[in-house]
Amino acid sequence: MGERANFLKGEVRKKFEAAAMSAIDAAMLVDAVVHLGIDHCFREEIATALRSVHEDEEGEFGSCDDLHTVAVRFLVLRQHGLWVSADVFDKFRDDKGSFSKSLLCSNPRGLLSLYNAAHMAVTPEEKVLDDAIAFARSHLVEAMIGELRSPMVEQVSRSFDIPLPRFSRRLESMHYIAEYGQEEEGHDAQILELARLEFELVRSLHLRELREICSAEYGATGEEAFAFIANMTENAWRKINQACMEMDPAMLPAFKVAVVDLSRSIEIIYLGGKRDAYTFGSNLKDLVTSLFLKPCA
Repeated sequence: MGERANFLKGEVRKKFEAAAMSAIDAAMLVDAVVHLGIDHCFREEIATALRSVHEDEEGEFGSCDDLHTVAVRFLVLRQHGLWVSADVFDKFRDDKGSFSKSLLCSNPRGLLSLYNAAHMAVTPEEKVLDDAIAFARSHLVEAMIGELRSPMVEQVSRSFDIPLPRFSRRLESMHYIAEYGQEEEGHDAQILELARLEFELVRSLHLRELREICSAEYGATGEEAFAFIANMTENAWRKINQACMEMDPAMLPAFKVAVVDLSRSIEIIYLGGKRDAYTFGSNLKDLVTSLFLKPCA
């Protein structure tokens, strides 16, 4: 698995280094690898790509009238500490300064990208981003009633709970790995395969490290370490359940998003402490669906 991952990293580097890659393609590539959680493999390549994206203020992006593309550029640049003015969204506003319903309301993908990008505001004076959040949210709510389909509806729902720039990177990567191949526009099979392999390699590493820590600290065997992890996980869940019972009901929805959903990742990564989800991953897809996409709670 490690050899295959290394091969795929080389193939993805070639995509970054392609001489024919446009600034728009570079922004989309950076967004994909960041969203899929494999950007740590390509730090130098991303830095180089973002320089070309940042310098293209008046080039491809200057003439681009696709909301999704403009919003993705804004998001990836600000995520990486590169300044881009919120004025880039002026082209999507009418003479009165309001976002144009006729141009944008039929573009839920663009609205979602705008909604997430606008949460990268840095000063109270960026009122256009406040307007963008309100506009995008109201029209995405309308779209969710009828026209949105999976995986867009799940992505919108997550962003409404916690906007993408503020969401747990690890959890979002897990979601997006399952969703990336379902997107209407073509996805890159090599990038998706690498993301799956990297996620599984890290997950297996986490469990192995936990076993080694338990073994070193308590002199436990492998089976005893598994039992210790399972017991630790069970105790943590009972404390969380108790907190839910004792908490002010008004605070409970936020607590579930911030703590309970994050804690559910324990079940994904360690499968209750009994085994790692890569080696014993035959039911992983159903587990992800039941815990995150269609939870009972």
